Amino acid sequence: MHNKIAWLLLISALLLITLVPGGPIENRDFSNLSPLLLSSFNLFLTTLGLGSLMAAYFVRLHARWALVGGLLAGISYCIVYLLDLARLFPVSPTPMPRLLELIELAGLIVSLPTIYWCLKALKELSACEEPPLDHYLRSPLTVFLLFCFMVIVGLIVVIFATLAAMGRLPGWIV
Repeated sequence: MHNKIAWLLLISALLLITLVPGGPIENRDFSNLSPLLLSSFNLFLTTLGLGSLMAAYFVRLHARWALVGGLLAGISYCIVYLLDLARLFPVSPTPMPRLLELIELAGLIVSLPTIYWCLKALKELSACEEPPLDHYLRSPLTVFLLFCFMVIVGLIVVIFATLAAMGRLPGWIV
């Protein structure tokens, strides 16, 4: 069951990664939204994607907290895709490309078994005490480097996605 959840989280993260604004699929114009709102939304999505990758790793190690994270990620994917497919948020004057709709629909479909399997796994877990984090990551240096890497990658993605969604990427990038 844990392997299924890990794979679903990995697939969800990969589907979301393909939808970074300025990429080959998500090319709608969101310059109508405030930069603060757009940056906040991109920060949330980036955290969701990177958090899903991290949760997938720790779910395979049977960490209870990672199952809770996977459940929250599944719910978040479901809400994000539903809001966008229903054209509630974020709203763009540019029409949604068909491929974007298909990937979001796939992401929505993947989120449902993620939620189900996480709930099932959490229900089946015994009330035993959670092992400490160092049981999963033996070196504090590894934890620190992983955290720094995720922060740097996250900031780059948020800045790029926000500028791309607002149509403000420098010419040498596009």
